[in-house]
Amino acid sequence: MKAKLRVILASQALVVLAFEPALAAPTPVPVPQTTLVPVALDSYPFGAADHLNVAEDLGKVGYVEEEYLVSGTANVYDWPAPGIATVRVANAPYTTRMLVRRPMRKERLSGNVIVEILNATNGVDLEIGWALSKNYLVRN
Repeated sequence: MKAKLRVILASQALVVLAFEPALAAPTPVPVPQTTLVPVALDSYPFGAADHLNVAEDLGKVGYVEEEYLVSGTANVYDWPAPGIATVRVANAPYTTRMLVRRPMRKERLSGNVIVEILNATNGVDLEIGWALSKNYLVRN
């Protein structure tokens, strides 16, 4: 039986790849609502580059930073090992956040999107990928 690759949006803004039998009818994935979080004198994105221990001005390299709230509904699954995943809670509401750093000028956009899961192992979001790759990303 042929299988096709399916992309599913999970509740923590992760993209999960799952294989589904080719004969199964595709299940539509609800498109989440995205809301820009405004920046004010006393409010800025959590993890903002200009508020890090070593502050960086993204404007100097032609970048902007924006924070969004992403809300929608998603299924919560139980997945016994080994076994088939089953829906434990259908259409559970969720909200997560997304920090976007991008070129200011649209003509500088490459069309590539790099997704970094912000590592919260230490109890706070850590952006290790950006820290290690920012010079390369900005340059290219």
